[in-house]
Amino acid sequence: MGANLRPLMTALNIDRPQETLKVSKSMELFKIRDPMDEMVEYNMGTIRQQFSARFRWMKTIVYDFSVDPEGLFHYFWERCLIAMVVCTFFLNTYVGFFQSYDDLLGLNTRINSGLTNDEINAVATSGIMLIFFDYVMDIFFIVDYGLNFVTQIVTANGKITDHRTMALTYLKSWGCYTDLLAVFPIEIFAVAGLAGDGGAKRVFKLLGYLKVNRALRVLTLPNFFDHIGADLNNSITHVRIMKFTMYIAMFTQMCAVALFLTACDPSECYGTMETSWGVDYPPGMVKPDSRNTAENASYSYRYTSAMYYATELMTSVGYGDLYPHNVLEQMVVTLVVLVGAVMYGYVLASLTATVANLDVPRTEFQERLFALIRLMDANKLTKNIQNRAIDSVALLWSVNQGEEIPGVKKMTEDMPHHLMEDIQVDDLVHLVAGVPIFKNIEDNILRCLAPAVRRYLFPPDEYIVQQGDLIPELFVVRRGFCHMFHPDQSSVCVAVVGSGMYFGELGFLFNKNEILTVKTVTHCEVIALPRAAFDDVAANVEWLRHQIDAISQDRAYYDDLLLAAKEAKPYVKKGRRQSATRLSEDEKRKQRFRDDLKVANVSRVGALLCKLLRSQTIPMDSRFLMVWEMVRITIAVMQFMVIMIQNAFQIDELSLMITLWLVDIYAFVDIYIKFHVQYINDMNVTVTHPYRTAQRYLTSNCLIDLAGCAPFEFIIWGMAPNGDVVSPARAECLHWMTMIRMNRLLQIYRVPLAFHYLENNIKINTAKVHIFKYCLYFGLFITFVSCIPLIVQCPPLPCALSDAGCFAEINV
Repeated sequence: MGANLRPLMTALNIDRPQETLKVSKSMELFKIRDPMDEMVEYNMGTIRQQFSARFRWMKTIVYDFSVDPEGLFHYFWERCLIAMVVCTFFLNTYVGFFQSYDDLLGLNTRINSGLTNDEINAVATSGIMLIFFDYVMDIFFIVDYGLNFVTQIVTANGKITDHRTMALTYLKSWGCYTDLLAVFPIEIFAVAGLAGDGGAKRVFKLLGYLKVNRALRVLTLPNFFDHIGADLNNSITHVRIMKFTMYIAMFTQMCAVALFLTACDPSECYGTMETSWGVDYPPGMVKPDSRNTAENASYSYRYTSAMYYATELMTSVGYGDLYPHNVLEQMVVTLVVLVGAVMYGYVLASLTATVANLDVPRTEFQERLFALIRLMDANKLTKNIQNRAIDSVALLWSVNQGEEIPGVKKMTEDMPHHLMEDIQVDDLVHLVAGVPIFKNIEDNILRCLAPAVRRYLFPPDEYIVQQGDLIPELFVVRRGFCHMFHPDQSSVCVAVVGSGMYFGELGFLFNKNEILTVKTVTHCEVIALPRAAFDDVAANVEWLRHQIDAISQDRAYYDDLLLAAKEAKPYVKKGRRQSATRLSEDEKRKQRFRDDLKVANVSRVGALLCKLLRSQTIPMDSRFLMVWEMVRITIAVMQFMVIMIQNAFQIDELSLMITLWLVDIYAFVDIYIKFHVQYINDMNVTVTHPYRTAQRYLTSNCLIDLAGCAPFEFIIWGMAPNGDVVSPARAECLHWMTMIRMNRLLQIYRVPLAFHYLENNIKINTAKVHIFKYCLYFGLFITFVSCIPLIVQCPPLPCALSDAGCFAEINV
């Protein structure tokens, strides 16, 4: 008779010990020891056995510890390390090759005595903080090096958690030794080797070179980008842009180091004007000061100069004022040019392929649409039929976004059968909810019917069913509204079919011709169940087959349907509350606005603000809105160019300022109009109430539109000095005003939105749109890069806004 020792072991905090039996690299079995043996060992064993039994949980924790590469900890740890890797690379390469640690700590500054003691202490403190920050990141790298030995290995059969296998796998990889070299503190051992008189100074002078090995951590970047690029949840476009941006910056840094090392070291630059580009004239790597000595050159200027010339050489745009003087410099230039050509060629090719693959579904869909248009033109079909066909095909794209392409297998067909059924059961839920004969149907029957359900998309004013059609399908409207017309009077609407309502029971139940005509009013999504597919499923369900057969053979039910259709009365829209007095059309519109506002549960403040809105809204496809938006975008482009040129060349004509202020009035009118533009919500329903349209605009583009036309320059007008200032002071004040007016450049954001709208229209040939877009972008870019250097070089003077002004002559 056995005893249950689990409560006793739980009370004594004793875990059931287990032994691991390794079956294969990715499979382990656990052998659980007998609790009685463990109990005896815990109480009656030797001191060593008791100690081992008491602290076995610590051994278990150590043995079971491993890092899951797909876990949350590894996700954040990896990304934090990547940020520190990038920071370490740029920090150590800059300090190591462009500024030594003895200068960073202010040792040379004390010798030169060019600064006060407070300034020297500030320099030394900043250097100490920088070194401390660098060594703190080294601690994280050392911890990561240890965690790599216990990181689980992902295989096709699962994850390997055996410590020996994880450690051996990491030891056999190159990353183990490059990571070790990257965290090895060479500078610490150099202190002992250079001990003696002046040893500390020599260590600080070489410390930057000795710590460059930390930059080897960048070798982990390719694996990181491959890992996140393989994840389908990440956008491959964003991953590649981030990867190439980082690679370009790092390669430019390394090429700048190579250029700088051929002529200088962190302490001094050597060579003459005829032998090296590191001299003072012509302008090279260093900036000459008043004494024209390279030793006093600015470290930051050395770095920016080297980066500038490295970028110039890597992009193969020429030497400019910098050219090689000797064989070493020529070899370095050749290497830099080749590296830049290969790198930028690879980056451009990859980005081009990425952009080209973004529109593959759209291009394939559009080719079929244009082929249909050419076929209809060749057969000389009427424009009305062509437009109906184009709208119907375009509706497929707008809803499915390329998941369903005519004549191409759907992506869902490659999914597992049960997963596809789970996705399609959602359609059947709407079918069951609307049809009485399918009430209380079991889930297993729903899953069997799921593959047979079809979905149809209809544009407005399109027939779904016409009188006389023999369609053995049952239709249920999922979204949208349809009109049902009288069988004898085809122009009389007898019902409005909305979401959840069904029709087509004559063809589905009795296999008879339809007597009613159903036509769409809005965009409609209709799901249908064919009778043949339903019979295949019902053949295995006795009660369902019996129920459908009984209804199909009920002649009285069929006659009732015919009689109800023929005696249907014209549909009358439910009227609104009648007024005691006769109202004009404008008053009726205002009354409807107030009634809808009460339904929306608007606060008192919101209701007060709604009085500023018009009771009518603007349809999205109205010609007025299209023309207005075209004019608005044209004005935004012209305003961008004019403001850039005005600031670059300091054009202070009052007539130009007045013209631009008139454009601002147009922008404020545009903001008011945007409060009244209709939109389609998440349920594909067009929202027409002014309160809802205004609410949507306030939460989208309203703030950036207000910031892009706010007259901040009038603040400068009020800060201008009093009195009649002579022409130079007046020009400087106007210069300030033109600079403040640069917030109008924000209005250019409308241009990419407009092109995005045109490119998403499947009925438009995007080739011409792309040509026009790139030409316009090129013109805007040329204007920007031509004017921005002049704007930066000639900023307005701050003294222009003081009472004294920048000029002595002031007429009182």
